[in-house]
Amino acid sequence: MSSVSGDLAVLLKAGMTMRHALVCNVISSVLCFAGMTIGVSVGKMESVTEWIFAVTAGIFLYIALVDMVPHLSSSVASNRWSAGLQLLLLHGSGVVCGAVAMLVIALYEDRIQTVVADS
Repeated sequence: MSSVSGDLAVLLKAGMTMRHALVCNVISSVLCFAGMTIGVSVGKMESVTEWIFAVTAGIFLYIALVDMVPHLSSSVASNRWSAGLQLLLLHGSGVVCGAVAMLVIALYEDRIQTVVADS
């Protein structure tokens, strides 16, 4: 409930009317419930789990890149190539570190589960 009120506050601060913000919140809640229902029903099928993980990883990469590209283009637009290059390297290294972390987790999943289960 607190996230709903927080979302409502953000929408009102953005300039929406109370009615429009409430309608957006209701639509968001209904879609969230629909997504949960679809996710639970699809998640029961073992043949689909690899695809779900792949799509989820792709969505996270997409979100990261969508956040990164405007910062890079604003640095390039201000003729600060060195700042843009530094930002590219910083964000790129973050993506690589995340990919390496996922790879390590995937490779050592059984050992991690054993350690967690023993403690």
